[in-house]
Amino acid sequence: MSKLDDVSEKTSVREKLGVITVITVILTIAIGFVMGIYFFGFAGLFNLFGVKYDSLFTLLTFILFVLIICIFTDIFAKIPRIIFSHFISGKYSSIIGTIMIETCFAWIAIFTADELLTDINVPLSVELFAALVICIAEYLLEKDNEKQKQSNDSE
Repeated sequence: MSKLDDVSEKTSVREKLGVITVITVILTIAIGFVMGIYFFGFAGLFNLFGVKYDSLFTLLTFILFVLIICIFTDIFAKIPRIIFSHFISGKYSSIIGTIMIETCFAWIAIFTADELLTDINVPLSVELFAALVICIAEYLLEKDNEKQKQSNDSE
């Protein structure tokens, strides 16, 4: 028997349920935090540009639709990014190309969510601006994570 099997046999059902509960709570808090960032970000952006929506539930539904649709569009965005990366060699050209591709696919997600919901009407300019802001933020966070990994690997 391995050490993992020994530990598994020694822990009681109560301890296992406690661990599962703690992990579930941590995941719920993390997902809630991400949803809160998107919620307040979109609420602020829509307030700034005068986009009207019927209720906060409508805004929450819009954000959920965008996040769900983004899962699929991110998968499809990888194909043009890979193709594009083979033809562009400059650092800044690569960055701009990546952000443009990501913005197009994020806009598709926002546009689709806008069309699916009748209680909210987002103008095209706001859709494009929101997609650009989301993509730039994701790109910067991704680069920051890569720098932290490189600094941890060098230590």
